[in-house]
Amino acid sequence: MKKRKKIVTTALASILSASLVFSSVQAKNIFDDLNEVIENIMTQIDSKEYTLLQKVLNRTDDSLIGSGGDTAVEGIDKYIFIGDSRTEDLRDINSDSNCIFQCLSSMGYSWMVNTAFPAVDSQVTSGTAVIILMGVNDVYNINNYISAINEKAAVWTERGANVYFASVGPVDHDDYVTDSEVVDFNATMHKNLTNADFIDLYGYLKGNGYKTVDGLHYDSATSQKILSYLKKEIGSSTGGGSTGSGNKVWWSSENRESALLTYQMTNWTAFTGMGVTLYSDSKITAKISEDLKPYVKKMEDAASKYGFSTYKELFKAIAEYRHIPGDPDIFRIVDTGLNPYKDEEPGKMPQITSNESIDIAAKLFASCIRAANFPAVNDTKKLKAVLQGFEFENEGYIIFCDYIYTLENAEEYASRLCDGKLRTNEEEIRSKGKYDYRDQKFPDKVLKYYSVIDINNGNLSGSAQQLLTEAMGSWPSNMDEHRKAVIEKGVSLYGKVTYSMDQRLQPSMDNPRYLDCSSFVGWSFYYAGIKDVLPHWTTGNFVDGSSFRSISHDELIPGDVGLKNTIASGGSNHVGIYLGKSASGQDVWLHCTTSEGFSGVHINTYGNFRIFYCHKSFVDNPGDGILGG
Repeated sequence: MKKRKKIVTTALASILSASLVFSSVQAKNIFDDLNEVIENIMTQIDSKEYTLLQKVLNRTDDSLIGSGGDTAVEGIDKYIFIGDSRTEDLRDINSDSNCIFQCLSSMGYSWMVNTAFPAVDSQVTSGTAVIILMGVNDVYNINNYISAINEKAAVWTERGANVYFASVGPVDHDDYVTDSEVVDFNATMHKNLTNADFIDLYGYLKGNGYKTVDGLHYDSATSQKILSYLKKEIGSSTGGGSTGSGNKVWWSSENRESALLTYQMTNWTAFTGMGVTLYSDSKITAKISEDLKPYVKKMEDAASKYGFSTYKELFKAIAEYRHIPGDPDIFRIVDTGLNPYKDEEPGKMPQITSNESIDIAAKLFASCIRAANFPAVNDTKKLKAVLQGFEFENEGYIIFCDYIYTLENAEEYASRLCDGKLRTNEEEIRSKGKYDYRDQKFPDKVLKYYSVIDINNGNLSGSAQQLLTEAMGSWPSNMDEHRKAVIEKGVSLYGKVTYSMDQRLQPSMDNPRYLDCSSFVGWSFYYAGIKDVLPHWTTGNFVDGSSFRSISHDELIPGDVGLKNTIASGGSNHVGIYLGKSASGQDVWLHCTTSEGFSGVHINTYGNFRIFYCHKSFVDNPGDGILGG
């Protein structure tokens, strides 16, 4: 255990030093100091927290693994498949002598525990991959499956084996199980299996195509595809393996990204040994109407229940777009294939409650987030894929589009689901896309209610950072992204320039060390891409009418500018960039001046601006809805 903790410590320190800002670590070699910090944490955290660290870093860079038997990379020399009749189909097309099949038609949980596990137990050794493909015959045994697989996987892993659970594949039609039940089953297994790796076979088949012979069982070509996919996911397509010994360590760039994203979504500050402060650089908000606010707590609870709290604002944004005021079915489940009462007689269909609507939507949203490998909250392209998968009620789209939404691939996917049926109503075509299946233009309609704003505030003082965070909380979701870019450029100079009228823009315009108030504002606009505002401007240029229009105080939006007066220049006037409101309702400004004990860029509640201007290029409409990234 001690050596394993050292590996985790080193890996975690590497990730932290590359991606985070620590308020209490100021050192020449941040890696060495972080390594010491994490060593301290590792001695204090309990077993549950250590397990989480293992999960985050269970795919480790080879450069972090020392030589020797305890950490050498090991290949797979034997595959054991445990399953039902679908696994029998895999057995029938298999030609690899390294594959062992323990499978029987119509079997479920009891057979797995009482027959299959004992039958293969003696064959599970170091270098063995155990693949479990169970559940389609008794999805109701979900809790029993979770307990049994976690327990047995822990035993087999200690022997040096690798244990996998392959999600139940899609069902076209069957008398005993529905595809929606399969989706729920897979989502719950994925969330709760702690000792076995999860392979998303369902998502793979949805995205790459499959055929059934009877609605449940796959044809030979699909079975061959499944067998090849499972081996590839495990790390070998030939069935052979290396001759190394020791614990499994495997790696790919995709796994690195997944580990980092898992790290980013973990509340490390809750750990008992975490004695440092981690700064958050994002402000995430959903624009919620008054009639939806009574449901916010329920939506946040559902996000926590299904494991996507990081994305709860995006979930709320979907509700904001879909809901009809006064209708408790805030996600309009009644209009979807997920309607639990869709088979009821017309006129006798019960009203879908808010609890039902939120729970059904949350399950689907969680599966889409997982299928997209937990994208960054400001990754517009991947979030669009999540939203379109939600609209299609099928996370398979996310795999199909390779995690990037375009109208073209959404229409192609829709055409497959409706057998190419085209819409005939011109308004529907314009609004929803040309194929007669759901809304292929769904993402942009939701994102106008969603905003993620990223500011690199690592150089800010504590008080400046607090004010900036408070101000960002007041930013409207439909704010022009160029406004944010202006602020971002201005904040980037915090602590890097000194106020001076005589030496402004020295030693160079690209990398100034000295600025006055007007050159600071001009520089921020110019380097944000607004080229008609120049770094060498004086205060008079902001009021001459060529680039800015006059606005009232009530019209201020972050990114607008304020001045003391219209007639003076030089030291008799002053200009700054509006950031928003503080928690107490005061105006917060970004400006360059000499005050509060230092000379340079300030973030404070300066109160002497009396006239205000907006750049003529700013267009404050919904647009993409994403302001970060």
